[in-house]
Amino acid sequence: MALNAAAYVPGTTRVHRADPRAKVVLLFVYSLALFWVSSWPGMALFAGEACLVWAAARIPVRPALRQTVAVQILVAFTLVANACAPAGFTLAGLDRGCFFGARIVVLVMASFCLTVTTSSTALSQALEDLLSPLARLRVPVRDVAAVVSVALRFIPQILDEYYASREALEARGARFAGGGVRAAVRAWQSLFIGLFIRLFRRAATLATALEVRCYGAVPMPTRLHPLPAAPFQWAAALACVAALIAVAALL
Repeated sequence: MALNAAAYVPGTTRVHRADPRAKVVLLFVYSLALFWVSSWPGMALFAGEACLVWAAARIPVRPALRQTVAVQILVAFTLVANACAPAGFTLAGLDRGCFFGARIVVLVMASFCLTVTTSSTALSQALEDLLSPLARLRVPVRDVAAVVSVALRFIPQILDEYYASREALEARGARFAGGGVRAAVRAWQSLFIGLFIRLFRRAATLATALEVRCYGAVPMPTRLHPLPAAPFQWAAALACVAALIAVAALL
């Protein structure tokens, strides 16, 4: 099963069927509370909550891990940077690095639960509804929601273009490893130049498509499938928010 960190995977679980607005609010509060926690018991509790949501959403673990190479590099850098302080290696720095690394991993896991179980259209509508009070202050709420939706759709395309370009260059004899520093620099240079050209072409095509569809001609267009009201889900979400704040304050 192919899985991408920003690609929606259709499903029938309760996490998939939950109100996207409630999921966005929960992720926001969860992220704030996660940075508020300063002890290992609290971090373990937050990690356990993320694992429970993963299990409820039936997110496959192995395909997800393959998409977190950049996160693994960031965690390794955080660990080394904190462990090897200017004064040298210390156990306190190692513990601090492990704690910060665990925080990054748990935050990515929570973000996965939102992006994998929520379509970009539903997420865009949820952001538009949640930010609608800012429209009174002349904030372009619809444009902000559209930018987020387009960005989420572009991330899988960027990864697809990256892998396709790399495979094409390797088939033509490019060496990304094992051929020396100069050969590797040339290979990566060719890869990123071609990747940026393809991405700009996709962006130009998208801009043309939006212009043809008269995007922005109507201030607030109607929706084909509006988000239904879910009082029970909002009550459960508010209870979870209160629990997160309490855990973060106590631990």
